[in-house]
Amino acid sequence: YDMAMTSAGTPEERAEVLGALEGYFRLRGQMNRSIDYLEERMEQIALYRPGLMATQSRLSFMPGAYVRAGREAEARAELETIRQELPPPFDALVPLGDLEIGLAKSDADAIEAALPGVEAIIQTFQYEIIRPQLVSAQGRVHELRGEYQEAMERYQEATRLNPSSTALPVQMGRCYRGLERYDEAVAQFQEALKISPWAPRTNFELAQTYEAMGNLEAAREHLERALEIWADADLSYQPAQEAREALARIQR
Repeated sequence: YDMAMTSAGTPEERAEVLGALEGYFRLRGQMNRSIDYLEERMEQIALYRPGLMATQSRLSFMPGAYVRAGREAEARAELETIRQELPPPFDALVPLGDLEIGLAKSDADAIEAALPGVEAIIQTFQYEIIRPQLVSAQGRVHELRGEYQEAMERYQEATRLNPSSTALPVQMGRCYRGLERYDEAVAQFQEALKISPWAPRTNFELAQTYEAMGNLEAAREHLERALEIWADADLSYQPAQEAREALARIQR
């Protein structure tokens, strides 16, 4: 990535490399460093996209990223700034930011409150491309409330709408685990790992499933794999904290 940045000659090329760096550090749980690259990326995008499109990019990425880094006040401030920058009728897009904040916080009530606004966006702008995101968010509301069968139905619908999603098998796996259908949960996580064997969140979810099944050796293997990727994660990064606690628990 550093070599690519050296050779990037246009704002668009720099934005592409910055997006890759952002994703790399987000994967490793270094959320604050990831945000540094995200902010730089938004600056580059503003140089080659019209103002409205650049603002929409910030709406899609910035609020959720700040929340995942534990910087909710900045997320709210950024969303308010975006709200003021978007002229009618595009100010109707703001619920997308509310949805991202709710998802990042795993707050079922906040997600649910944002959904009517997102549906209105789809209807107003004929923006069906975000329908899978809406349906998946509906599933997340059910999942967070322990309504795993209802969540599964929404995730299955989202998969039909977006069959190439790599996140939905993981979400399905969590629901199978919640229903204590462990073999099916393992199958979903293993399917996701075929695409990205070192994805730390997927390895962590699979480890939790093996722990629930009493297979502590397999749980340890996948926890260690996740923690290798999260070795330099921010101290405040909750998934890495939970993985370390899980590893300590099964090693007692």
